[in-house]
Amino acid sequence: VVTKLTHGIVENYNKKTATPEDRVYPGDHIVACSGEIDPLGMGKRLSLAVELWTLDVEVDVERVLSLRVVIPMQDGAQLGLSLSIRTSGALAVKAVQASGRVAEYNKANPDALIKVGMRIVSVNDVRSDVQKMVQEIQQAKTLRILMREAAMPSKSEAGSPPASPH
Repeated sequence: VVTKLTHGIVENYNKKTATPEDRVYPGDHIVACSGEIDPLGMGKRLSLAVELWTLDVEVDVERVLSLRVVIPMQDGAQLGLSLSIRTSGALAVKAVQASGRVAEYNKANPDALIKVGMRIVSVNDVRSDVQKMVQEIQQAKTLRILMREAAMPSKSEAGSPPASPH
């Protein structure tokens, strides 16, 4: 996981070459480096690239997108989701029903849809305990939900720095 960007080849790539969707950001997950998928091998390859500043590197990055939603649940309303429990302590969205609060939310927010495949990672500040999250969904009058979705992996290419980096 990328935790911080400092001066170097990735920062130069972000500033000089990359389109906004191809930039590397904190929170991105590096899933391959020049074809290497073993974490130890990726680390060696990245360390060598940083050390030499001349080695071309191709990095596959997976970006995790977050969506925060607030859904009112008064009057016995149905959420309108089919969920399954994940071993990671999250709830996976298996289906979005045609009716219910989520369908209403999606209709009102077409640029921030709740979709199949997303994971609910917290409900009303309850995290990691799926039974308590389900209880919140069943009992709370307002749901503050944090959802995550893995974006499509992107490839970033970083190479030699310019002669005089800024």
